[in-house]
Amino acid sequence: MVLAGPVEPRENRKAADGHRKTDRADGGGRRALALRLALMAVPLAFFAVFFAYPVAAIVTRGCASEGGGGSAGSPRW
Repeated sequence: MVLAGPVEPRENRKAADGHRKTDRADGGGRRALALRLALMAVPLAFFAVFFAYPVAAIVTRGCASEGGGGSAGSPRW
């Protein structure tokens, strides 16, 4: 028993796909790229605000220590 329907010839499928490529040439690829970049900017901004900036501030404060260059690993005597 064959359940599949008739198969469309390859020539017809190639011809049908040909018009789709010309439709995208009007800037649809640019819009998709702009949307993709905008969607990537949201998590990157979240990462920058809530992770990168606080870590950079902590490291900066640690490197600019006052009075003798002591750190948590080497107690001052």
